[in-house]
Amino acid sequence: MASGQIGYNWHKNRWVSGIELDANGAVSDGTNTCLAASGFILSSNCKAGPNVFTTGTGRVGYAFGALGHTLAYLQGGVAW
Repeated sequence: MASGQIGYNWHKNRWVSGIELDANGAVSDGTNTCLAASGFILSSNCKAGPNVFTTGTGRVGYAFGALGHTLAYLQGGVAW
């Protein structure tokens, strides 16, 4: 298994925004028996497991509190 992550945050006054990308890879190739519900159906081998999983996210938030060390934010993204 291997993974990597990169991201950056921008800070202006008390507003914070950022982006992040990460990728994860694993040797997860394998087979599994499928379509073997009964003796009348011939069983077959199916490939199982993704090799790479990647996500991208963006966020925007606001720092508050006496010293501005508390951050409330919204985050959303995609995976492929």
